[in-house]
Amino acid sequence: MVDQLPADLEAAAALLYEQPPADFVTVRGNLANSAAERGDRQLADLIKKLRKPTVSAWTLNLLSRYATKEMDELLELGPKLATATRRGQASELRTLSARRQQLQGVLMQRAKRLLSMHRLKMSASVAYEVESTLTAAVADPDVATAVRSGRLERPAQYAGLGPGPPLRLVPGTGPDDDEDEDAGADAAVFAAETAEDAKARYARELAAAQRRREKAAAELERRQVERDRLTASQAELTQRLEALKHDLSELKRRLVKAEDEVAAAEVRLGDASEALATAERALAKADPAGARTRGNT
Repeated sequence: MVDQLPADLEAAAALLYEQPPADFVTVRGNLANSAAERGDRQLADLIKKLRKPTVSAWTLNLLSRYATKEMDELLELGPKLATATRRGQASELRTLSARRQQLQGVLMQRAKRLLSMHRLKMSASVAYEVESTLTAAVADPDVATAVRSGRLERPAQYAGLGPGPPLRLVPGTGPDDDEDEDAGADAAVFAAETAEDAKARYARELAAAQRRREKAAAELERRQVERDRLTASQAELTQRLEALKHDLSELKRRLVKAEDEVAAAEVRLGDASEALATAERALAKADPAGARTRGNT
């Protein structure tokens, strides 16, 4: 959590808005309590008023701290894009738009890695809001300032997702004293057009995700049917195996019984053979001549 209390609200806010949203309330309470214990009730009250950011706003706060170079370069493109749009500088506009797309792609990848460091995955809604705010920051200096501060509470709501459509050229009128005001107006138009394109893209992505979900549901149902079939087949085979085991046990029992009967018969046969031999010997003694005659026969 927090090991040291910042000395002022600026430092406290910077530290607080770097915390994951799940820890925000706890850390805010710890900071406020520590300030109160030090006797700084005003700082404690101000800390308590700091609002918990959304996940997308927190992600942008992380980018402002850990991707400062890329973020600054992206935001510096805003006035340049607006000027190129107003003056009709097609080549410059294409170059700047391509660089903007590249930088936003780099920042989105950095955002995913930063979230993964906190064992979080970037959801589609968070990705939409982060990229929307980056686009808004390019178009609106006030949004750019808020993004640079690293203390966002909510994402910009009117900007779009992704690189957006190519900028439409406005007939050039040359530089004048109201250049900054015109640039802001042109940038706002650009952001609105990007938002419309983003909504359409997001709708396509949502429809594609719905089709994938339906396909996955159908595949799951197919596998469940197959699982039920295999389960029934397994039960049948188990039943047959048990029957075969019973039959084998019965055959073994019968075999043992037959072997016992054979052994008993062999004993009786031995006894009968012995009795026959004894009878023949007794007969021979009683009638020697007859025995010889029988022996010669």
